[in-house]
Amino acid sequence: MLGIEVARLLDWLPGEPWLPQAVDLTDLQGGLPGEVLWLAAGHPILVLVGAASGEAVVAVPKITWDGPYTPVLGVVSEKRHQLGEDLAVWLATEISVARTAREATFSTCVRCEQRLGPESMQDDGLCQSCATQDGVVF
Repeated sequence: MLGIEVARLLDWLPGEPWLPQAVDLTDLQGGLPGEVLWLAAGHPILVLVGAASGEAVVAVPKITWDGPYTPVLGVVSEKRHQLGEDLAVWLATEISVARTAREATFSTCVRCEQRLGPESMQDDGLCQSCATQDGVVF
């Protein structure tokens, strides 16, 4: 995909699972042309790595909801780099930066103390799982 050994790329990506997903960037960024083959890494997703038109792309994911049961994957920010010799160094650095940015949006449930992304948290500081135990219906 990027001209880098898969095992090396996986070493940089956080956690499992990692999922190849073809995602049209117009859906994620409001008008960027072309399609990117994304690897979504972490659970919850912490970083997106992709390739499009001779470029590597690293993105900070954002998850929103389309109704109560359908998560929608989006992008908060992305960085692009031409494929080339210095790609490995760039990827390792940008994956770490994107992961840190995503994890900075996480908060801890006041009841179960699990650290989760904002898409899994309610305004009262409870995660969706704990809110469901209190009778909240999504």
